[in-house]
Amino acid sequence: SRFIGPPPDGPVPSLSSTTEAQHCQIRLESLHRRRPIANRPPLSPALAMQNYATILRNPRALPLYLLVAAEGALIFGLFPFVADILKKRDGSGSLEAGIVVGGFAVGGLVFGFLAKYILQQLDNRRMARIGGAMIAASWLLFAIHHLPWWSAVPMFALMGFGFYFLHNNFQTQATTLSETSRGSAVALFACFLFAGSALGPPFVGFL
Repeated sequence: SRFIGPPPDGPVPSLSSTTEAQHCQIRLESLHRRRPIANRPPLSPALAMQNYATILRNPRALPLYLLVAAEGALIFGLFPFVADILKKRDGSGSLEAGIVVGGFAVGGLVFGFLAKYILQQLDNRRMARIGGAMIAASWLLFAIHHLPWWSAVPMFALMGFGFYFLHNNFQTQATTLSETSRGSAVALFACFLFAGSALGPPFVGFL
């Protein structure tokens, strides 16, 4: 059979009389009927806070979340200043700044295409070290003056590539902080990431 699992109760229309999509739907509905419904507790702010407190008692949790906040601050805190930095260097405008920041997205796309091969070759520690090194290198290169604006595009592509080395590693670690409250662990992960991103511009501006 081309489908996995036991056949549902009752006759199943053949592919000659129905579309393959409808056949799949029938199969999924049959499996859904046999799956027991999970007993979820009612929504409760007190229970949510209890889950958060339990996660934060994990000795790995707070260091990981602080690293995520620092990641958000150092990466996304730089973006608001790119246009002003490039303008002071060679008079570039918002179009050039947008192209430079777009290089970050290109780096992320490249990582997406190569992720399968990267994960096969590198463990979590090496991914984190390499990602951090690429981000640091991109920062140092962007700090060099007297370079044309377009030279910053590959720098930001390198930053985006390294960011996903680091960020995906952190996110994977967040899912292992709790066996019973993974959703809460990832919610805290997102909270610290966006808090760091919000605090990043004042911090980078001070630098």
